[in-house]
Amino acid sequence: MIIKVYSVWNNEDDLSTHQNYFTSKKQAEMHKESFRNRFKQQGYYRNNRREKVALEDLDLEIKESQIDLKQYVRAEVNYHINEIFDDVHSYLNTESGDITPEQTLKLKSIENELSTLILNQVKQNI
Repeated sequence: MIIKVYSVWNNEDDLSTHQNYFTSKKQAEMHKESFRNRFKQQGYYRNNRREKVALEDLDLEIKESQIDLKQYVRAEVNYHINEIFDDVHSYLNTESGDITPEQTLKLKSIENELSTLILNQVKQNI
């Protein structure tokens, strides 16, 4: 199943501003403004060439694309698992550091199982 998604592309650095997709143009617009607002206090954006770019010159573009539902689910699962790690480390004021090879394998297995479960549950309700 193919679905429509949106991303916010930073043309200044030729990369996405977010590791995840947005399911509506409105969400992408909100993220675009949020991204730009992060730099308001310092008054500029510094690109990956270490050059200062005036915020009004920062070229952010919303791109629409079509992806497979499976790809979308996997991206969502991965994003939210990373958010959990970040939230717990932030709460405990610890650094998210190294992960052992065994932990990496276990985490990938959990991500795959969770993605498959979500995908199957969604498909049965379509």
